[in-house]
Amino acid sequence: MRGKAIIFILINIFISWKGWCQYSSANNKFSVDEVKGCAGLNIKVTHNVSPACGTSGIFCVIDYGDGRPAQPFVSGDIANYPTAGNFKLKIIYSTTGVDNDSIPVSVTENSPPAFEPYSCNGNKVSVKVTESKYAYYIFNYNDASSEITKAANAASDVHNYTSAGTRNVSVRGYNGPGTADNCVSNTLPVTVASTLPAAAISQVEVVDAASVKVDFASDPSIQYKFMIGTNNAASFQQYKTIYSPSATTLTETIPNIRPENNYYCFRVDTNDPCANTIAANSSTICSLKFDAVAQNNQNKLSWAIAAASGTHPLSDFMVVKNSTALTPTLPTTQSSYTDTNIVCGTSYTYQLQADYPNNVKSLSLIKSLTAISTDIPTAIKDISAVVNPAGNEVQLTWIQDPAFNATEYTLLKSANGNYTPLTTTDQTTFTDNSYTSGSSTCYRIQYIDACKNKSAQSPEACPVALTGNVEGDNTINITWTPYTGWANGVKNYTIEKYNGNGDLLSTIDNGTNTSYKDKDLADLTNQVFLYIIYAYANDGTVTQSVSNELELIKQPNLFYPTGFTPNSDGLNDTFSVIGQFVSSFEMKIFNRWGEMMYTTDDIHSGWDGTYRGVLMPEATYVFRAKITDFAGRSFDRSGSFFLIHKK
Repeated sequence: MRGKAIIFILINIFISWKGWCQYSSANNKFSVDEVKGCAGLNIKVTHNVSPACGTSGIFCVIDYGDGRPAQPFVSGDIANYPTAGNFKLKIIYSTTGVDNDSIPVSVTENSPPAFEPYSCNGNKVSVKVTESKYAYYIFNYNDASSEITKAANAASDVHNYTSAGTRNVSVRGYNGPGTADNCVSNTLPVTVASTLPAAAISQVEVVDAASVKVDFASDPSIQYKFMIGTNNAASFQQYKTIYSPSATTLTETIPNIRPENNYYCFRVDTNDPCANTIAANSSTICSLKFDAVAQNNQNKLSWAIAAASGTHPLSDFMVVKNSTALTPTLPTTQSSYTDTNIVCGTSYTYQLQADYPNNVKSLSLIKSLTAISTDIPTAIKDISAVVNPAGNEVQLTWIQDPAFNATEYTLLKSANGNYTPLTTTDQTTFTDNSYTSGSSTCYRIQYIDACKNKSAQSPEACPVALTGNVEGDNTINITWTPYTGWANGVKNYTIEKYNGNGDLLSTIDNGTNTSYKDKDLADLTNQVFLYIIYAYANDGTVTQSVSNELELIKQPNLFYPTGFTPNSDGLNDTFSVIGQFVSSFEMKIFNRWGEMMYTTDDIHSGWDGTYRGVLMPEATYVFRAKITDFAGRSFDRSGSFFLIHKK
């Protein structure tokens, strides 16, 4: 050790006195003050013989030996070498008989050295050079203390500042005796502290099946030892040494481990490199060994972590499902959780969060799974059917138990009670455009859930088929098939009655009866009527079912007397025909020989029994009428009547 100290002293003395040194050329015709140094080296060249270059007519040029053109030379000029390399500096004389002369020059690359300044307890700093490009390194603490020179194989130093604060440390390289001290310095800040603080882990997160990420708060220029304990929080091994000159938040990702098989506890130790001791410890935070398994109608979560005690006092656990935290939080004594709020075939993600004081967290690996179930889905109980007005299409809608996640519905259609598959769909509605009203068609539905479980068939749903007729007196009878398809049955049927223009005339609540007699004979304005039946369920959440539209047309019935007495007594003096819903009318009257006695196109006019002003004899006469009704239909009507002479 004493020998090394003497060498360092000699080096420093040499550096202080090196300005007096001179190096002679091969033939001693000139000398230089430097022959070695870093790029950017300046060499003063002095002529050693008389007369010197530039005097008494002696002309000289200097050749730098690095490819640059030779330049005129005068004793005392400076030769600059901007790049690294080995060169031969040469002086060329113009005087006859005077030999040229030269000297070798060695120039090394000039770069600031890499080093790390560390904080220590007691206002000390430790400086470590992390390279070996130079033979020696010179330390300057910028506090008026002397520079320190250390050989490359021992390029570290400890310095004691008088007070805490931020200081600048400079280090430059030096290639030893006979070398110019012109290498550039590197200057870095260092935090001088009376007491080194502890690091603070803020989060531990399992990133994937082979790595864990640890975030921790740090102080600049402190050297840390990153410690790991496997499946315990007491026995640690050093993973690596960490240093950052300026960062206040550091992240360390540990690869090639097995966080799904083990949990890992982490601690960050603050190192005092001056004393080679640990100055402080962070809290211990552990990763979570977490698993999630899909079971019948439940997802089972389980985990393991170091027990809550000492330097790692857990506060609670929190389960995060599909990026949403479930409440309440779980106690630290709990190591599993069963989620029953799931739907078969649905994908879920889970992550467990362990909470420590001061908002410190440990996050598990995110687990994804799909819920499973072997439960047989509930059969569909409520189907509604809406028949289009023409009765050649029906739209089915149904309600399915929301506890099951259906992926495919199968519709079955009956033909006289024999059910066969009609179609499949993933919607809760379907339109059958092959339906025919009045064909005794019914439907059943079953479905498969996301776990491939098949429900039973639904009860049959039979659309409302409406039929009717018009009696001779124009009384209208309508009947319909009772609706089936609702678990709780029909509450009531409503009849909507429209005229031929589609204007709603009345709405009739028919209770649960499936027939209705419309005896409204007083309406002589409307001849065409449209009827639609609406079925309403006892379950008010179910949509209504609707029948086909039924059109019924009343007859344009004609009425006439069997005889009349044309005697001008004001009673039954003319023969006329009256009718309902008549838009056009033409009538002719004939005697028994087929002679036409009378004709009119006015239904309100009648025959007075005369022909060409002569009263016709008592006899049987015949009328023939052509009419068109409000519905645009044409009819021929005829009949006979008796002309009576009444005194």
